[in-house]
Amino acid sequence: PNPASDFINIDIKNINSTKLIIDIFDIVGQKINSFIIPDNKSSLIHKTIPTKEFANSSGCYFVKISGKDFFSVKKVVIK
Repeated sequence: PNPASDFINIDIKNINSTKLIIDIFDIVGQKINSFIIPDNKSSLIHKTIPTKEFANSSGCYFVKISGKDFFSVKKVVIK
């Protein structure tokens, strides 16, 4: 859900079955948290992140997902 109050869900198509890194940044670009998803043979990865991992504060954040050949950034609002 966006805005989120308890958790966010991330679904990733991991075509290359490579290690993925999920970074969370606040609105000014400071890294708040980071998660590593090791090499995975599954082509679809689901990750649930509790909102407490977002510095326990409401506001706008950016979630960056990066792998071997790609990256994606999405805005998330925590209420």
